[in-house]
Amino acid sequence: MAAFERKDLKAISARIDEKATFTIPLSFSGGPEPADHFVGKKQILGYVTNVLTNFQKIRFTDMRISVTEHGNTSFVQANGDFTTADNRSYRNVYVYRFDWKNGRMVHTDEYANPVTLCNTFTNLAC
Repeated sequence: MAAFERKDLKAISARIDEKATFTIPLSFSGGPEPADHFVGKKQILGYVTNVLTNFQKIRFTDMRISVTEHGNTSFVQANGDFTTADNRSYRNVYVYRFDWKNGRMVHTDEYANPVTLCNTFTNLAC
């Protein structure tokens, strides 16, 4: 999370497994299909790069982190206090589930309010 706030793509990349997956489960339509799903480190880093480009400031507040008993899964709940690339405030609520193997992320689910996203970025298929 700290590397994401610093926009440190190299540090983020170092924590992602080559075969990792990343899902955004909440659809823009309200349907059961995920908004997006990325397979492999290259696709995930493409998504991360897009996020880093679209926001000039990324800051998480009120962060709560929970780790499962064996340490293979962690959950992060946080509020986002972001600023878009064109200097607009973007505040969303996030819950992340990270699954880990050998110190690398093998799967992530990112839950955020899609209405907030669609109201801010009108170029999405909302």
